[in-house]
Amino acid sequence: MIDNWKYLRDRLDFSDSSKFYMIQLQQRKKDDASFPANNRTVKTYFISSLEEYLSLENEIKKLSDESKSRVYIRVNRRSFEEVALEVNKDLAQILKDKNFQHLKNLVPSAAGKTCSEYDKLWIVDIDADNIEELNEKSAKIINYLMSPEVNAFRYTVPTLNGMHVITKKFDSKAFSEIFPGVDIHKDNPTLLYFNPDAHRSISGTD
Repeated sequence: MIDNWKYLRDRLDFSDSSKFYMIQLQQRKKDDASFPANNRTVKTYFISSLEEYLSLENEIKKLSDESKSRVYIRVNRRSFEEVALEVNKDLAQILKDKNFQHLKNLVPSAAGKTCSEYDKLWIVDIDADNIEELNEKSAKIINYLMSPEVNAFRYTVPTLNGMHVITKKFDSKAFSEIFPGVDIHKDNPTLLYFNPDAHRSISGTD
């Protein structure tokens, strides 16, 4: 089980009420072959205050357990104003193309495409088959990111198959030459919560 709720609480910035964090519950086919698509969004939350973040914890975790969905959070905040402008632009395109079936995804899609951070956070995705390999790889990468000439490391987030290293911007080309095959995501979500055993206990199956 991965539960980063309290850990990330102290690393989020709720100082500007005009901005919000985007949290999504997603079912993934890799977790249950019966799901109809590789990724399906169950619900999206826009959270703009610490009070909301804390008060919605139980609700979101319960829905995650019941739907066997992973809870992701975008580490870069969105702006309500910028999302509204993006919605307006996308709506005009929907009306022009008469693709009215896309209306239901209009706001989450617009929020996913915008980012209001002046200094964006990136994610270095470290996967490993065993803990020894993970520790060795992560130590080398973190030492590199913490070096004075790079100075990009911020914190790490545990994931199901390794960890996400949250960073400021750095020279991604130089990094990839040293660590080929390690993915860098420039505006992706990280894992907030997932209990793969919860669904089995709720449904009464082994």
